[in-house]
Amino acid sequence: MELRRNGVDQFRTVELTGGSKSLKLIGLCVLISAFVAILYFNSLGNQFTNWDDGMVYQNPQVRHLDWTGIKKIFTLEQGNTYQPVRVLSYAIDYKIWGLNPLGYHITNMLFYILTCIMVFYPPSPICGIKKRSLPGLS
Repeated sequence: MELRRNGVDQFRTVELTGGSKSLKLIGLCVLISAFVAILYFNSLGNQFTNWDDGMVYQNPQVRHLDWTGIKKIFTLEQGNTYQPVRVLSYAIDYKIWGLNPLGYHITNMLFYILTCIMVFYPPSPICGIKKRSLPGLS
C-alpha cells in the first residue's frame, strides 16, 4: 500500500465502495455489531456499579470538559492511577449524558463493538501486511 514518489512516501487509499468483498465486509461488521448489541442489550437498563462512585460521581475531573480540565486529566499526579483516556471518556459522557447511566452503557457498548471489529479485521495496511484475505471474503 506504500508508494514512493520524489523521495516521499505516499499511501494509496482503500475504497470501501462497490464490489462484493466490500459488501461482505460491511455485512460482517453489521453482523458483529448486532451480535454484541444483543449480548449487551440487557445492561442498558442497569444503574452504575459501586466502583463507578469514585470514577464518575466523586471525580471532579469529569465535570469540566474544557482545556484546563483536559490538561488536568492528562497530568500525572502522585498517588493516583493514571488512566487519562478512561477519565476523558467519562468526561465526554458526563458532558453529553450527565449522570444518566444509560449513556455510559451505550458508550461502553459502542467501544466494545469497535474493539470486536478491530480484532476481527486488524488494520492490515497500518501493520504493513500486504495481501491478506479475511475469512469468508475470499
